[in-house]
Amino acid sequence: MGGALRNTITTASTASSAHLLTNDLSGANPPGFFLSSKFTVVSQATTGNAVGFAMFGTNASFSGGVTNPYYLFDFRPGANVARFMRVGINNTMFLNDTTLATMSVNTAQPFTLEVSGRYEYGALLMDITVRQAALSETYHVVDTEPLNIGYFGYRNATGATGTLTVDCDDFVLRRTSTESFATTPAPFARPGVLYSSSVEVVSDVGSTVTLTAASLPPWLTFSAGTLSGTPPAAGSYSVTLSASDADGGAISRTFHISVLTPTGVFISEFLAENDTGLKDEDGDQPDWIELFNSDGASANVGGWWLSDDPLLPMKWAIPAGTTIPARGFLIIFASEKNRAAPQLHTNFKLNNAAGSHLILSLPGGTAHSSYLAYPTQPADRSFGAYGSYAASGYLISPTPGAPNDAQGYAGFTADSEFSVKRGFYTTPQTVVVTSATPNATLAYTTNGSAPSLTNGTQSTSPLTLNIAATTILRVAAFAPNMVPN
Repeated sequence: MGGALRNTITTASTASSAHLLTNDLSGANPPGFFLSSKFTVVSQATTGNAVGFAMFGTNASFSGGVTNPYYLFDFRPGANVARFMRVGINNTMFLNDTTLATMSVNTAQPFTLEVSGRYEYGALLMDITVRQAALSETYHVVDTEPLNIGYFGYRNATGATGTLTVDCDDFVLRRTSTESFATTPAPFARPGVLYSSSVEVVSDVGSTVTLTAASLPPWLTFSAGTLSGTPPAAGSYSVTLSASDADGGAISRTFHISVLTPTGVFISEFLAENDTGLKDEDGDQPDWIELFNSDGASANVGGWWLSDDPLLPMKWAIPAGTTIPARGFLIIFASEKNRAAPQLHTNFKLNNAAGSHLILSLPGGTAHSSYLAYPTQPADRSFGAYGSYAASGYLISPTPGAPNDAQGYAGFTADSEFSVKRGFYTTPQTVVVTSATPNATLAYTTNGSAPSLTNGTQSTSPLTLNIAATTILRVAAFAPNMVPN
């Protein structure tokens, strides 16, 4: 909705006048809204005059009170002062005659007032903006007792005598939306086999969504919501899709497609020290094992065996009738609880020590998939297949029942060692930082931000710094194919 009008304020005290726009956004409490208008001062007798608009709870009337509460955003262009409040119920002044800090509005030129709002978790989050040419200043307002907004209108008020004449142009009022992926690309494919996967993005206000491919591998095309193509080789490929709609919603997301090397069912991931992750039906956090069926048909694994001992491969039998759907997962807790329902539990626990084992065997006891003499398993770090699932390593984040990361790691960089401990000192300090990881790159920052290979300053080990003033020093170590410390 848009429009233009001229509104003249003539007052002798603190009275107010308004030109109402009784536009209803399809009922109260839209998921989000955007309200904007350009104002041009034609004449003003005093800097006390203000111009702005209101957002109403029940109807477009300035009667106020509990029957018709509203939000008011007004601006005194002559004084460069903004005000935003809730009127009628629990009157609250969010901006109380706040002087703009970063810009000064030129009253000889048009300026714009904007409110962008969204309801989230029972609160109304609003960005209140004054804009002129390339300059703008925004205030963030959160109302935990929000009004159910349905109507909007101009509100021109004054705290002083005199006449203010303004042109109100380029009025914009629209619902805003949030988009989400209702369906996402299939995460797995096979070399030389046609891959086809439909993708859908939806708007929370029912807007028509336009979906485009921002980045695709050479073998893949995207048309009418479908990804299609034949991967020439195994590997991990990235796909970035972007969507937008007429109500201002926009989303962009990158997905990974693993073109698989192995076939059949295999151990795709395990966690040998679960401190804070996946819980079982008892509320405990036992170790867990993930089996993955990489084929395009369901697999019956009833009668297969799991064990932590190569000399005793038939240690715990997967219950008869257990199946894994095509390209699906099965989680089994390694808890020693030895259960078949409601969740699967082995009769052994995993060992997190280096040199331990995990074996999946066929019904006759022949080893089918295994991790023999696996390395030390830190708490809450899983180990498993990544990329095309042809290689194994540490994974940054456990993903039980979901595709694994595109990247895995051979180990962890050692903690950085500081020659001077944190604290307060009365004299300058020389700090030497080292890493026990060979060929590690040390990245550091002194502004409190997280150091990385692209943020801060990079150096080889040892790193020597002369600290002459109070400094927040952060250091991280990086090495090829290693998880940063």
